[in-house]
Amino acid sequence: MVRSAKSSDIPSLVELHLYAWIALYKNWVRPDQQPSLDRSYRSEKFQRMIASPDHVVLVAEVSGRVVGMALAGPNIYYPDPYYTTCIECLYVYKAYIRQSIGDKLFDTLLAQLKVEGKKRVMLWCIAKNEAGRRFFSQKKVILSNRFPCLNIFKGLPPLFSLGSSDSNQFS
Repeated sequence: MVRSAKSSDIPSLVELHLYAWIALYKNWVRPDQQPSLDRSYRSEKFQRMIASPDHVVLVAEVSGRVVGMALAGPNIYYPDPYYTTCIECLYVYKAYIRQSIGDKLFDTLLAQLKVEGKKRVMLWCIAKNEAGRRFFSQKKVILSNRFPCLNIFKGLPPLFSLGSSDSNQFS
């Protein structure tokens, strides 16, 4: 089941976020570029995001346990008047991969962004995250040459059809 995150989900969100960064990104991102892995910092950040009307925070549950999350909010990383919203993460515990949980999170997130009128969306995806790149390429997401480590939606429903056809490469 995919639903909006609640304050009571924060401990689970923190653990999943830390799991993802330690398991997936720690060896790919320089230490000075890593977000704080401090639990209290993460808790406060998730509390602000859940309370913010500018953010969408979703969780996927299996048998009452949070096993996945997706997060979108204002594009503060590479400010651009065109790409105003950024999907910051979509994480699923390894034990739950290939159960359509990522698909449900992604599709629900896009639907909610569309309802909220967020038409110009970019997506973080570290270049070395081959599994993530495969997942998003199946979702018609393309790598943009404009932004390092960011992908731009292409070929999605009209409100999300962004980018140019000549940047349809992963390199």
